[in-house]
Amino acid sequence: MKEFRVKMTEEDYERLTEIKKRFGFYQNKEVFNKFLDLAENITTEQEIAQNLRYAIKQIGFTKKQVGILSEMISEYFSYKGIKAVGYGIEADVYKSAEKLVEKRINNQMQKNHGRIL
Repeated sequence: MKEFRVKMTEEDYERLTEIKKRFGFYQNKEVFNKFLDLAENITTEQEIAQNLRYAIKQIGFTKKQVGILSEMISEYFSYKGIKAVGYGIEADVYKSAEKLVEKRINNQMQKNHGRIL
């Protein structure tokens, strides 16, 4: 078994004593283990938050791409007619659809105070 000693100020010792009373701990080891558990939980929660931020970015990107594709298809139908669908969609149609979707996204973000969703 290893020994772990800590020097602390009187104020820190009082805080430690208060924490022990509040949580019903009898040994400093219990307080230390509680702090370790909390530190591990914080790390896990930070990883979860980072994954959520990444997922939200991906959702925004996917929504934008779906909007662009929808605009491209509708513009292509009106531009070429429904019979010529199998020939592909030109780059100018994509750029024009992208501009329309960007405009809609910006308008939506203004309504939602900077959030796409």
